[in-house]
Amino acid sequence: MVSKKDASVSPRPTILLVCEPNSPLQPAADALKAEGFRVRQARSTYRAIVEQTASPAEIVLIDTSPLLERDMEVFEVFRSLAPSPFLLASFPASAREKARAALESGADAYVLEPFDPREITVLLRRSLERRQAPGEQLPLNEKLASLARFAAGVAHEVNNPLTTVSGWVQLSLSDMADDDPGRQTFETMQEEIERIASIVRNLLCFAGQPPLDEEPVNVNALLEDLLSSVAHEGVHVASYLHEELPLILANSAQLRRACENIIQNGLKCLDGRGELLVATRPVSSEDQVAIEIADDGPGIPAQNLSRIFDPFFSDGDDGPGLGLSAAYGIIQGHGGTIEVTSQENEGTRFVIRLPLHRLRSRNRILEYAK
Repeated sequence: MVSKKDASVSPRPTILLVCEPNSPLQPAADALKAEGFRVRQARSTYRAIVEQTASPAEIVLIDTSPLLERDMEVFEVFRSLAPSPFLLASFPASAREKARAALESGADAYVLEPFDPREITVLLRRSLERRQAPGEQLPLNEKLASLARFAAGVAHEVNNPLTTVSGWVQLSLSDMADDDPGRQTFETMQEEIERIASIVRNLLCFAGQPPLDEEPVNVNALLEDLLSSVAHEGVHVASYLHEELPLILANSAQLRRACENIIQNGLKCLDGRGELLVATRPVSSEDQVAIEIADDGPGIPAQNLSRIFDPFFSDGDDGPGLGLSAAYGIIQGHGGTIEVTSQENEGTRFVIRLPLHRLRSRNRILEYAK
């Protein structure tokens, strides 16, 4: 019997269970809940794909009994989502060939009915232990993941009362005459509320909240428009944008904001002299689009390099801010990565990598729903 003391994966990951209430997987789900796993349930594969896209689970368990042979492509759709979940499927004992087809389509493992619910528990624990073994790279480093969870909690706690206060201030202003002696005080209050609201928005960006209103985005066009609107007096800005860059699925406003924050950080470091480079390229070997933003400024001291994405980090030369933290969260929220390298007195280079498969996944989900 597997007990909670035996568990080595902490905290327990989330499981998305795809089955009807009377499925053979239901007892396994109950056993997993008893083990401390968080279990959500979807009654159809289409609903499960939509849920996984909106709120990714680390593990997906699928009862394949209702699926036909042609429906095995559902595993390819799940596999293409970011982050990619661990896929475990259950099959009737007579469907061994179908189970092998599922493995070819992207499933990680399968079990044949009848099975002991504890068999699934042990299988999942061992698989997760292998995934998180020393030396394997996790999606977020532990420190930033912890900061992101804290930031999200703080942002939500602040946002609710802030909205109430802002409403009362706006109501008071609407009742005041333009020459009311108290109007200036309330206008100042509203300006400060907007400043706090901006900090809250940046905290939510850093926390990697899933982007809303995503659409196919032309990254080159976005960057061209951004560079045309950014003041860079004294700095030479060079752009090298790949002519055949594929579209990506993104929230255009958020992605623009992330790139602008990094560009503005570079311009601030250059202080009116030097060169800023913005380039794009497809990374076909990794199915990604890369955005590179580099400057030849003073660089980042080695002792600060690991902290530049921390919220409110300050190097002492300027006030604390959230620009790079927000950029980090936005890129993470889009399933991408952001890396930085820097040499003192030589410059700094940021590389953003965004996945192409999210756009293809959305198209396949839409096709699958037809």
